[in-house]
Amino acid sequence: MTDARTPEQQCAVNTDREIWRRNAGELNDYYEPSIHVTAQGSIGINVGGTVYVKSVEDWHALARFFDTYQKLQRVLFEFKEALEHSHR
Repeated sequence: MTDARTPEQQCAVNTDREIWRRNAGELNDYYEPSIHVTAQGSIGINVGGTVYVKSVEDWHALARFFDTYQKLQRVLFEFKEALEHSHR
């Protein structure tokens, strides 16, 4: 089945609102890191052309998870160091 619509009719309307772009003066550099807000209120973060879109709550939960992960890494590193020193 073919689509009889014209290319203009097939295009989606971009309702995202960009709120930040690194090197904002650079025109048409879609690979520059940027942040946008969708019409539904989600936040999209673009780095290198890959975009992740999440709700504010999901971004917050991800940041909290990452903080916990970093703390766990530090504890495990210290535990490993203590074990290595105790076996010397």
